[in-house]
Amino acid sequence: MADLSEIGTTGLVRSGGVVADEFLTELAGAQGRRTYREMRDNDPIVGAILYSIEQVIKRLDWVVSSPVGDAESEDFVSGCLGDMSESWDATLSAILSMLPYGWSFHEIVYKRRGGPGAAKAEDRSAFADGRIGWRKWPIRTQESLSKWVFADDGGLEAMEQLDPSGAGLVTIPIEKALLFRTTTAKASPEGRSLLRNAVRPWYFKRRIEEFEAIGIERDLAGLPVAYVPPDYLSSNATQAEKQVLAAIQQIVTSIKRNEQEGVVFPAMFDADGHRVMDLQLLSSGGSRQFDTDRIITRYDQRIAMTVLSDFLPFGGYKASGIGREFGDDLLHLGLGGGEAVAQLGAEGAQFGDAGDDAGLFGEGR
Repeated sequence: MADLSEIGTTGLVRSGGVVADEFLTELAGAQGRRTYREMRDNDPIVGAILYSIEQVIKRLDWVVSSPVGDAESEDFVSGCLGDMSESWDATLSAILSMLPYGWSFHEIVYKRRGGPGAAKAEDRSAFADGRIGWRKWPIRTQESLSKWVFADDGGLEAMEQLDPSGAGLVTIPIEKALLFRTTTAKASPEGRSLLRNAVRPWYFKRRIEEFEAIGIERDLAGLPVAYVPPDYLSSNATQAEKQVLAAIQQIVTSIKRNEQEGVVFPAMFDADGHRVMDLQLLSSGGSRQFDTDRIITRYDQRIAMTVLSDFLPFGGYKASGIGREFGDDLLHLGLGGGEAVAQLGAEGAQFGDAGDDAGLFGEGR
């Protein structure tokens, strides 16, 4: 007789309900989610990429299809989708938070369809048939994840959420939820961030922009240098001399161009009329060796290329000799990638009592 049991596992690395499959500790767990949020909220190229994908997905025509041709189930599920308290576009925007994080978890909240005039606000519906429908699919944010609850066979049983408002821990079973993921590899509930391959160029770009901003803020013709008597640098310097030296060091390291620019420096001369102390700018001898603008642009292009969105920085094509025709091909490829993300997310959804008979699909116009 054939052995019907499952012996092996998917190989997903997890411990105590925490997925630990990411080899870079900086991108694992809560720290990783903070990094992806910083990329999403602070980087203009990343923001433009996610916005463009969201708009592509929102323009799709979403249809409910039954594999067995059950028109009644299709009509019921379609009616439920349009009868939620939040619009489909608003719900879809929350679902698409899976793009930067790799996953999006939504609790299914039901209602008894009591018609527009139902006594309870939560039962109000465009339908008065008394059937159970969806009231909303509210997101349970990625930042609020405490841990996952896994079954003995590795299947997902629930999400444990730490309510940031102070309500404590709540456990949401998967039977009462929808989990959207960018990929189902290793059956990981956390999928894989769409920005994962963009992390390295984003990191270097951010550092270079910080160095560039420091240079612009100082806006000097050279390096500030202070000349002080040797006694001030001696280990035998008096306490007063040490205090003066510390003040001069603070001036040199803080000098910059802004609304409070200016330096007050003591005019001290020796018996021969030479300055005892002086502040000068050591000339750099020319422009910087590296063109930071070109370097940052290169990293922007790499970030866009990782998600097939190289059509965003159009100037890159002229600089690199890429023709407009190839740019148009990349544009269509990027749009197709957005539709593919929508299709994958839709296929990962389960639809309660109608789940066996109907599925949700996004179709391009």
